[in-house]
Amino acid sequence: MVIFIYSRKSKWTGRGESVENQLAMCRDYIQYNIEGAGEAEIVTYEEM
Repeated sequence: MVIFIYSRKSKWTGRGESVENQLAMCRDYIQYNIEGAGEAEIVTYEEM
C-alpha cells in the first residue's frame, strides 16, 4: 500500500510551520485509522 500526503504553506500567515504540523497530523491519522498502515509506504509532497 502507498499513501500520499499533500501539504502546503498557509496563504494566510505566509509561514511554513503549518506544513510540519499538517504532516504530523496526517501521519497520526494514518497510524490510528488505516488498517495496515504500519507496512505502508508514505510519500509526502510539500508545496512551499
